[in-house]
Amino acid sequence: MLLHLAVLALGLPLAQADAASVDAAELRAFAAGHAPARRAVPEGYLPRPRSNHMQRRDAAPVPGVGVSAFELHVREHVAAADEPHAKRAGTAALNGSIIALGSAQSTYVVPIAFGNPPVAYPLQLDTGSSDLLLASTLCGSNCPSAGQANPYYDASHHSSSFVSVNGNGTRFTARFADRTVASGFAARELVGIGHTTIDGQVFGLVNSTNLTLSSQQISGMIGFGFPRLSLLARSLLTPVVPSAASTVSSTSSASVAAAPSSGSVSASASASAAAPTGPPAAAHQAYLPTLLESLVTIPEIQYPVFALGLSPPPRNLSANATSGTLQSVSPVTLARYQLDTGSLTIGGVSEEYVSENTTTGRTLADIEWWPVVPFGPALPVATASLATTATNTGTDTSTDTATDVVPAEPVTAPALVSTSDAPAPSANGVPNSLSQLEDEQYLYWTVALTGLQLNGTAVGLNSSYASIGVPSLALLDIGTNGIYGPQQDVVSLFSKIPDARQVAAGQWAVPCNTKATLGFSFGGRYVQLQPDDWIYAAVSGSSMCLAWPVVAPATGDGIDWQLGTPFLKNVYTVFSYGINGVQPPQVGFLPIRDAPAPPPPATGTASAAPAVSTFDLAAPTVTINTVLPNALLPNPSHSTPSYIFASAVPTGAQQAIGLGNSSAFAVSAVPIISLPRNTSATESAKPPGWPGGSADHTSAAGALDPKAGSFLALVLMTFALW
Repeated sequence: MLLHLAVLALGLPLAQADAASVDAAELRAFAAGHAPARRAVPEGYLPRPRSNHMQRRDAAPVPGVGVSAFELHVREHVAAADEPHAKRAGTAALNGSIIALGSAQSTYVVPIAFGNPPVAYPLQLDTGSSDLLLASTLCGSNCPSAGQANPYYDASHHSSSFVSVNGNGTRFTARFADRTVASGFAARELVGIGHTTIDGQVFGLVNSTNLTLSSQQISGMIGFGFPRLSLLARSLLTPVVPSAASTVSSTSSASVAAAPSSGSVSASASASAAAPTGPPAAAHQAYLPTLLESLVTIPEIQYPVFALGLSPPPRNLSANATSGTLQSVSPVTLARYQLDTGSLTIGGVSEEYVSENTTTGRTLADIEWWPVVPFGPALPVATASLATTATNTGTDTSTDTATDVVPAEPVTAPALVSTSDAPAPSANGVPNSLSQLEDEQYLYWTVALTGLQLNGTAVGLNSSYASIGVPSLALLDIGTNGIYGPQQDVVSLFSKIPDARQVAAGQWAVPCNTKATLGFSFGGRYVQLQPDDWIYAAVSGSSMCLAWPVVAPATGDGIDWQLGTPFLKNVYTVFSYGINGVQPPQVGFLPIRDAPAPPPPATGTASAAPAVSTFDLAAPTVTINTVLPNALLPNPSHSTPSYIFASAVPTGAQQAIGLGNSSAFAVSAVPIISLPRNTSATESAKPPGWPGGSADHTSAAGALDPKAGSFLALVLMTFALW
């Protein structure tokens, strides 16, 4: 889901229900619930975090990677005999991670460990945002209920690796287009993903939200977008201006501090405090990197790349792949994370999806690489209201109502106002101000879409911003369980499908037995979607079904298409993060299925039989109880807002900071990561890629037991009422 600059959205979409029937009063309400999170008018602009150094609680020396102003510390790690490793011709085996994913309501979940002792939490994986967010017991009644499947970070638990940020005063509020909200404060913890553990990783500790955590059975989210998109980064780099409101007398205000000795989060009732006697001085917290940025600065990772496979792999090597040397997990957890559901590979590509057989069409050489589209600096109007959503004042001044802002006409590229006099960062450095963060050119995992097909017949693409030279752009977003497109293209597409009709604003229905494929191309092969991929919900009492894509109004960022899980399930996607000053980010696509065998040569005068087209017909498990409109609805006619960026940046632009560490990585072939081999089925088995050493949350002291209370946690609930 996209954490959009326009709405500072967290990115958790309202997913379609898994139940056999959904009771909806109107189809419009159902369609509104599927609105893409990024589609809204700009309220404040998003970007990312970095820090002077990553702290480590241990006194002993540890390996580290210097990256200009900060240093990332990596836990000592000795590769086990059954641990995944990377292989490359002519190189020694190196560590990598293939992580089995879970699924809930058409979104994907990855286990991430927090704290010491470490506890694993299920987080929704998202490529449309960049922050690591985790719900906490500070929520009290301000969050959906926690449970065994979605525990919350226990603020009363003594994690020795917890580190406060700015006295827990760096607060954030993330809003979605559907009016859902998540708020909390930045903190730092020991975080484990796959076989990598990072000390002092910044994350957002959520203490108030109405996101669908319970129904999705998740504890938060993990964003794998670029640092410039990070809301926590903006909060950290926003100047701190202590206000009278943050120090005025109060009999019930909450003060929060981290206890260095215990690592727990504590709160107490605040006595009256004197108001400031003079104008406060502005300052800002040092930059702290996002989790993905931390990963690509660590040389333990073979290459700055990750890959997603959201369908069962074409060759299954995972039957005996477990991590048998770790602590046990519950059968429920073991069953939740399966490689057949999907996998996240860090540091390379999974051997389950890449073949060495050249006849399969799935070798490394068959990956089609396309450049990620860079974005110029945002116009000042897009950043003007940032202070209302990312603050370092200790006072939350935001409201729950989004404000529509009309962006200015992009005539001349105005200079952005720097928030500090800090010198420009060096190569592999970090931004020292919001303006330096904004100068980073890569924002979304967005590529240029060049072709759209219906059953092999081209459907013309018309960019919403073609007049200023912006092509049709597509965001690749695992956090979105649908496909969204611009009104002009969606109308054109459905006009070519017999008996298709618009049933709500921007939402079409087609006959459920429609036999047609949708194809998307970025300049090479087409990724083909079967009817079962793009026809997703039956309409009760009719032979019609709802279908993707749905119209999404333009928002000013130039992104016309949002390709979520229905698209990503049909291709193995490789996200190459890029290397500072050396290689720009790229996206690679590899077929999931083997290439069809060539037809046998013709014999005599008989010609070869033509290929028979086969379709995976739609078999939706969701039924919408509604009545279709009796009259034809007018086509959508949304206005197109002005472009919110100062200029278009040429594809392939180099970037000196924010990407992979050029002192640790060199351009080379993407490594192939192998799975561990363990033929013994033991009670200690864990899902592949389980964060090393972490306990299952069902038995961990650091996770919330929904049946158990903590007096301290109840006291801390008052902190959520900022």
